[in-house]
Order: sequence, then C-alpha cells, then structure tokens
Amino acid sequence: MNDENKTQKQLIVELAGLRKHVSKLETAETGRKLTEKKEKQRLENISFLARTAMRFIEFPPDGDIYRFIGKNLMELVGESMVIINSFDSDTGLFHNRSAIGMGAMKDKILTILGRHPEGTPFKLIKKILTKLKSARLIEIHGGIYELMFGKVEKSVCNSLEELYDIRNVFMIGFTLEKKLYGMASIIMHSEIEKETCQSIETFAKQASITLQRMRVEKALRESEIRYRELANSITDVFFALDNDLKYSYWNKAFQTLTGIPAVEAIGKSIFDVFPDSNETKKASRIYKKILQTQEPQNFLNKYRFNNNECFLEIHAYPTTNGISIFAKDITEKVYSEKALRESEEKLTLQNTLLQEKNIALREILGQLEKEKEAIEKKILDNVNILLLPILERIKNSASQLDATYLKLLEDNLKRLSSDFGSAISRKAFKLTPREIEICNMVRSGSTTKEIARYLNISCRTVDTHRNSIRKKLEIANKGINLTTYLKSF
Repeated sequence: MNDENKTQKQLIVELAGLRKHVSKLETAETGRKLTEKKEKQRLENISFLARTAMRFIEFPPDGDIYRFIGKNLMELVGESMVIINSFDSDTGLFHNRSAIGMGAMKDKILTILGRHPEGTPFKLIKKILTKLKSARLIEIHGGIYELMFGKVEKSVCNSLEELYDIRNVFMIGFTLEKKLYGMASIIMHSEIEKETCQSIETFAKQASITLQRMRVEKALRESEIRYRELANSITDVFFALDNDLKYSYWNKAFQTLTGIPAVEAIGKSIFDVFPDSNETKKASRIYKKILQTQEPQNFLNKYRFNNNECFLEIHAYPTTNGISIFAKDITEKVYSEKALRESEEKLTLQNTLLQEKNIALREILGQLEKEKEAIEKKILDNVNILLLPILERIKNSASQLDATYLKLLEDNLKRLSSDFGSAISRKAFKLTPREIEICNMVRSGSTTKEIARYLNISCRTVDTHRNSIRKKLEIANKGINLTTYLKSF
C-alpha cells in the first residue's frame, strides 16, 4: 500500500512504531557506550594499579610516602581534595601528613582552620576506628562537618560545600592484618564509580603494605644504630668485620670466651684467628653473602675455645664499613635440647613397649575370659548332668522338709553360673550374711513362714530382716515387690 493510500491513523501508528524502534536503538546504543565506558575505566584502573604497585616497590626509604600516596590517590579519583594521615597505635593519635588538590578550596579550608593541618594530631572515636580497620571505602554522610569532627560550625561547613559544589566525602583506612597504619580522606564534586571504589580499596592495600614495610625497615635501621652505639658496653659477644672480612672490633666478652686478646685479633682475617675448619668456612661463606646482598643473617655455629666445645647463636648485620656481629653462647641450651630429645626418644620407646605390653595383656585377658566361659560351661554341664539327676532321686524319697531344702539346693545349683551371689553381696548394699541368706530364699519363692521354719526364727524376725533388706536395696516404700526385684539380679 502506498503512503498516499494509507489513512492518517495508519500513518500515526507506523510513526509511533518507528519512534519506539528508534528509542530502543538509542537505549541499546547508550547501554553499549556505558558498557564501553565502564570497561575502559576498568582497564585504566588496572593499568593504574599495576603502575602504583611498581612505584611502591621502588619507593625510596627517605621519600615522603604520605604525599606520594595522596598524589597517586588523586590521580585515581580525579578532581578532588585528598588528605593523608598517619596513625600511631601506641598513642591512638592520627597526624595529618599531606593535603593536596582543589587549590582554592584547600586554601579556604586552611584559612578556616587557622593553621596548616600537616602534623596536627587528633583522635577518632572507636566506632570510626573499627570502620577504618575494615579497609573498605566509607562514605561520610555528615560531609565536611563530620570530617572536621564538629570543630567547625556546621553552617560554615555547609557554605563551603555549597560554594565549591562538594557532594561527597569519603574515608578509607590503610589496614593490614587488622593493624591500622593511617587513613585517607577524599572530598569530591561527584560520585565515585563502583569500579573506582574497588580500585581505591586495592590501592589502599598497596599503600598499607608499603607503610608496614617502611616502618619495619625504619625500626631495623634504628636498631642497627642502637647496636653500634652499645657495642662498647654490651655484655654479650660482639665483634665487627670490615669489607675484607678482617676483624675491626673485638669486645671483652668475646675475649673472655675465646681466650684471645683483642690486640691479637684486630686487623686479622677469620682464618688467621681460627682454625681452617668446616665451622670457620661456614661462617666465612655467610659473611661474604652478607657483604654481597647487604641483608642480615642469623645462624648457629660450633666452635672449640680453650678445649671446650661451644655453640654460638650469631646475628650478623651489614654496615657501611663491613659487618657487625652479635653472638650469644647457647651451649647449655643446645645440650639441654639434646638431652630433652634423647629423653623424648626414650619415652617414645617406653611408650611403644608399653603399648605392646598392653596388647599382650589384652590378649591374655581375652584368653582368660574364654577359659572362664569354658569353666562356667563345664560347671553348668556337670550340675545338669551329674548333680540334678541325683537330687531328683533324693527328693522322691525325702520328707516334706527335706524336699523343701533339696528344692532350695536345686535352685541354687541351677544359679551356680549366674552372678546373683556376687551381685547381692556387693559392698555397696552392706547386707549381712543372714540377710543374704533370706534374699536367696525370697528369690526362690519361699514365704515368711517357710523362711522362719527353715531358719528356726520367728516370723517377726524375718519381717525385720525383710524391711532392713528393702532399705539397703533402696526400694523401701516404693511399691516394688521384693521377690520380683531380687529376680532381676
């Protein structure tokens, strides 16, 4: 159908369809461009983190690490003001170390503060410290007012935010292994993309590793300085070697240990002073390695001084003039550890032997149990085959009283292999011999009158014994039948 033949309504519908299609295409194009933008930003962030990783590794020990962190962080987030603070875990104080970016705004803030913030100490509440230790980017919803910890009037802070179009304030802690080394505050005109947030957290981790490393290196340098200052007064063994591995210092403790005066060792090489042994060669190799790598080494070495074997724990540090060596005599410790190892070996052997004996004992006990079962079966067979037939014949020709006793004897013979006797006579029950005898008769079904006649005692005495038995068996006044209870043993 030609356009001129279409009705106005049809043309309107087709136009609406075209507009919808164009809208979809535009939406798809916008989404594609946004995806491309995000991917480009992601790649740029990865490239940035790769560069900063190398920069941190190569950063000189005497450089301004805080300004370096601030400049690189501002490069990552774009136009902003970045404030970097160090943290002293001993005092709980933060110190402002660097404030860069947004030139005019920074000057205005400094004017309000009345002084440059660098070096200014301050504390944070525990809640914020906990958040900083999470190493996550934190948005400060209170803006500059909260960033200034309420020390500047809120109206002034609001005016600054409006004047310089400040929309977001963030904080992030430099945290490693739950230890806080500092923090960064970021003041921005715009939002931070999600990918950039992740990159900021990764960058903060890089900075944390570097701050930890620099603190360790600083502590090590200070330690080396202290060691050199204390060399003349130290009580442990201390000596020094120059770059040619010749002794340049030899303290009194080393002189006492070796029996060699300092004047006889200074200026001489290690092989001139000590025998050409494997231990001397080992020490020489390690000292040469220290000179080559400029890294400290710790090792254990054995010597013989004054005809006595001696073990030294040696800590050697590179210096500008050679090597400084601290040594501790741990001979007693080595011998103690040796004795302990030998003792542990003996205990292990004894334990093995004991286990073997336990196994043998269990085998013997198992055999005894089998023999016991065999004996019990033999007794039961003998009772059933030999004794019970005889008793049956005697019962047929006995009086009524004799028959009663014979029945009692028969019942007991049948229970010969059971544990009623040992169970009822346990020490815990504390039954008398007479009470045990009555228990046996009650269990066999004898009445009180029959028991009185058999034992030639009164019925009242039998009742007294029965009550005593109930109390000792802890079934008194419980509605439990004594005969039934005794048959349960």
